[in-house]
Amino acid sequence: MIKNKTVYFYCLELGTSNKPAYQFQSISLAQGLKKLGFTIYSNTNYWRTSVDNEEYLFNHTPTVNSFDCDIIVVPCQWMIYGMKLPLNELKQAKNSIKVMLDVCDGLFTPAFDVDCRIFDLILKQKTGGIQYPENCKHPWIFGLTDELIDITSNSPNFADRKKSIAVNFRHKHSIRELSKKNVVEKIGSAFEIDNSYEKLDFSYSALNTKTFKNKQDLFFIQSGGRHYTKYIERLKNSMCCATFGGIFMLGNNKENNKLYHSIANYFITGRAGGKISNSLSALSLQIGHTYNLYQWDSWRFWESLGCGCVTFHLDFDIYGVQLPVMPVNWENYIGFDLLKPKASIDRLLSLSVADLEQIGLNGKKWALDHYAPVPVAKTFLSYLQM
Repeated sequence: MIKNKTVYFYCLELGTSNKPAYQFQSISLAQGLKKLGFTIYSNTNYWRTSVDNEEYLFNHTPTVNSFDCDIIVVPCQWMIYGMKLPLNELKQAKNSIKVMLDVCDGLFTPAFDVDCRIFDLILKQKTGGIQYPENCKHPWIFGLTDELIDITSNSPNFADRKKSIAVNFRHKHSIRELSKKNVVEKIGSAFEIDNSYEKLDFSYSALNTKTFKNKQDLFFIQSGGRHYTKYIERLKNSMCCATFGGIFMLGNNKENNKLYHSIANYFITGRAGGKISNSLSALSLQIGHTYNLYQWDSWRFWESLGCGCVTFHLDFDIYGVQLPVMPVNWENYIGFDLLKPKASIDRLLSLSVADLEQIGLNGKKWALDHYAPVPVAKTFLSYLQM
């Protein structure tokens, strides 16, 4: 029961440039809860909010333990970075609602660990075809932080933008590779394809520097070199953005056989770019993908929506993507079936600039209405009442 409106977040300390411990989903949720009148506590000071002063979103108060608070939140990064779950504290928290936020990459993320059954609720990035643990009751997403909303605001008028598609993938996903071939290359005659991207900047020695030029510099450094100003400005001046991402699964994962899927997905459809699929493709042969996937979410998706771009991704309904509030294809974004893209490509090419602008505006509004910090916090609290 929520009596005192207190929330305790377990947070990792700010890391180094190549391992920043960027706990973005905790940040968005805490920002929203704070605006709703909740007091935020933590095991450490994390996420500085002031350029000039050491003020933090998450504050450590030595006299407050996690089990003193109404709600306890643990992010998936806690385990990804090698920390053990604070099981003793969680067991003592008999009157607290215990929640894990799991939007980590991979098919079998921390939510599947047996120790995580101690949580009353796990909010998890979810798609169809996977048998989730019983306490993974609701889907969760990356969403928008106050900082991301701020840097993506003040975009130019849509008609003044380049008729271009930003396609700036750093990492190979099987879905990204197929989207380039089956979608992007087929619409390149109608749009300028912008393939430029910035490499992650690890030139600074550490992230816990005490001097910041401005809010954007503070955001850039604390996020581990994500959300580049130049990249965001390119998005603001682009009509469209390809935000495809994720990895196909082989068949239905209801049996959750980790060994089978780790090996099969790696070599056929996964992070290796699909070694077997690529070899067959070189011989003009192709393995058709299934309509199950994982790891679809990304900052790119939310940055694009925030900038008011027409956001390209998979058709979420066809591929079983789950969000707390679903977007509508051709209204809030444009979703493709990568095996049967022609109808969607033809429809896209028939749209006027005014049509594209409306989709961009609708997408931005949908993101702000449902996935800015306050609506995210309200959704979170509604889940606790179920």
